[in-house]
Amino acid sequence: MRLGLSPLSHAVASVFGAYGIGLFLLGPSLTAIAATYGVSLKIAGLFFAAFAVGFLVCVFPAGYLYERVSRKWTVAGGAALIACSLLFFAAGPAIGPHPRFAVAFAAMALLGMGGAFLEVAGNAIMADLNPGRAALAVNYAHAPLAFGAIVGPWMTGRIMEAGHSWQIAYGIAGGCCLIAMAALAAQREPPVESSQQMKLADVRALLGRLVVWVAFAGITLYVAAETGVVGWVSSFMENNLHASKTASSSVVSVFWLAMTVGRVVCTLGASRLRPQTFVVLLCALGAAASYGIGASQSQATCYLLVALSGLAFSGIFAMVLAHAAVELGRYIGAAYGIIISGVAVGSLVFPPAMGWIGEASSMRLALAVPSALLALQTLLYLPYVIGRRHPAALSDPPACTAGRC
Repeated sequence: MRLGLSPLSHAVASVFGAYGIGLFLLGPSLTAIAATYGVSLKIAGLFFAAFAVGFLVCVFPAGYLYERVSRKWTVAGGAALIACSLLFFAAGPAIGPHPRFAVAFAAMALLGMGGAFLEVAGNAIMADLNPGRAALAVNYAHAPLAFGAIVGPWMTGRIMEAGHSWQIAYGIAGGCCLIAMAALAAQREPPVESSQQMKLADVRALLGRLVVWVAFAGITLYVAAETGVVGWVSSFMENNLHASKTASSSVVSVFWLAMTVGRVVCTLGASRLRPQTFVVLLCALGAAASYGIGASQSQATCYLLVALSGLAFSGIFAMVLAHAAVELGRYIGAAYGIIISGVAVGSLVFPPAMGWIGEASSMRLALAVPSALLALQTLLYLPYVIGRRHPAALSDPPACTAGRC
């Protein structure tokens, strides 16, 4: 099957792939990084907060710059920030007379800022470049991201097992981002009509669109469910199912492998179902599978349900964005700046709450949280499947046309 996408679309997808390699290095290298900086794992866990704060700070500026300045160069700027942050993080221990945790913290916040620019502008440009095929294009861009999530941790493990420093993995990831950014910068800027320039009145109208806030809630719920499963399933297997270190850590790779396969399938099937239908079906399947993880009584069952969860989770993020793009029609970059801020909200609030539930009660109960979140998202999008529009959106203004929202 030929996708028929432009060279610029392929270049953006390559940036997502390089970003995926660097984004998921922290988990498998966290213990070694903590040892390098002489801090506890609890303190090293602040890297995740640094990324989330950097991400949240830049999601709104990314949407504004995408609409008002340059589409291609907003994506390229995000890629440059990501590359610089990864190289900065790799070089961090060599900066100064001794390794300083504050330097690494700043580098991780910079990675979050670059990630925000890429997530907002990269997804928006895929939708804008491929009108009528937003679901296919956005899913295509996210397939390399999932592949990078497999390659990065595997590469880190091999490097450290060979007795080398974790810094090498971050240096390689930064180099990959530089190459992808160069490939993107070589492409032509997509044309934008002057009538498409966003005005203050358009921003106010966009904020009044219900679909924007439904998509924000959808992204928040999805990211909370995904990070909850990925963040705690290894601990569940090790402590509740008595799995070995190798078995409990490799279950995350199984999740991302299934995620990669699922994103390829969603890309190929994007033209057969509406995005909102995909969201409902995948969320329902993900809710059932993630509930089953916490109820598993054997390692084999847990592995199977984690793989099923990866398949189910694979298309939710992209399909939520594709549905919003179809409903809005214009000013997708600005809308994505609002919607994708749900990434920071979902990753900051719910996974720590799952840890508290696991300590206060049991990890089996904690793993029911992702299931409940996806069940709620199923109900949120069900009205879009039953009818053309959400019942509460009957008062929404029509999709943006002729320069007005």
